[in-house]
Amino acid sequence: PDRHYHSLAHIEAMLALAGEYEALLHDPVAVHAAIWFHDAIYDSRAKDNEAKSAALAEQKLAGRTDAARLGRIAAMILATATHELPSSRDADFS
Repeated sequence: PDRHYHSLAHIEAMLALAGEYEALLHDPVAVHAAIWFHDAIYDSRAKDNEAKSAALAEQKLAGRTDAARLGRIAAMILATATHELPSSRDADFS
């Protein structure tokens, strides 16, 4: 399936933007992980890309970070389904 803008250039642009605001981020590590995983699974015909990408992040990062951070990462990935910010501080860059 066509990945449109869901490419390495898209990831690089998002990481650069996060870098510009890194001093304002509560958990830059979580934000960077969410960026890397947010479209790890992408099928333009599917409706559950974000849920599958969040599950993949949880699977791959389990044991590598604490549960709270893992939850924040998953929440940020899931928020990309609607492009609305979750209620966590980490996702709204505060």
